[in-house]
Amino acid sequence: MKGSIKLTPSEQFEKFLAVVQTTANILGVNVISPAYRMNWATALILCLIVSYISFTLYTLYIGVIAMQSFTLVLQSLCITAVGTQVVNKFVNAVTYPKLIRFVCDELRNIYKEYECNINKRYSETLKDTLAVVKKSIWILFIINNILMASVLAVPFYYSIVRNEHIDMIQLVVPGVDKNGTGYSPLSVAETALDYVVCVRI
Repeated sequence: MKGSIKLTPSEQFEKFLAVVQTTANILGVNVISPAYRMNWATALILCLIVSYISFTLYTLYIGVIAMQSFTLVLQSLCITAVGTQVVNKFVNAVTYPKLIRFVCDELRNIYKEYECNINKRYSETLKDTLAVVKKSIWILFIINNILMASVLAVPFYYSIVRNEHIDMIQLVVPGVDKNGTGYSPLSVAETALDYVVCVRI
């Protein structure tokens, strides 16, 4: 674009970090900021994670002991690996904020040091590397959103058009009738869990 301002690699990296921090703010885990404190968003994500783990264990109990349905168990376990990643990332972010800030500061210093290097190849390499990282993240973000929209759209389509109930996540919640009035509120809760799992903090 004509007349556009060319950013240095360190400025591009700062812009990239700003986008990461905006996303982290939404999930309440912006540990990159020195002023970070746990807030309502952090508590909400924590409640969703604890609820997910509790309901998964209850579902496994119902599947094995009460219903003896290993299909239910396998369906429930399908998303458990992704849920475990979410828990790990959340715990690491909240437990080691100083380490994450240290890594970010080191990367900032690397960018600033090497962009001042007499050999311009370093500066070009930094730009190219950051461009590849940003492009990869955008591609994954688009694919993730398409898949998430599909996962969320199919059950609603079946519910509205075909009047059939399909679960987004195979979770059994105590006291909630999935085949009756409990289907809609449970679908909303599963949508929230799907969002957190798909974003993966």
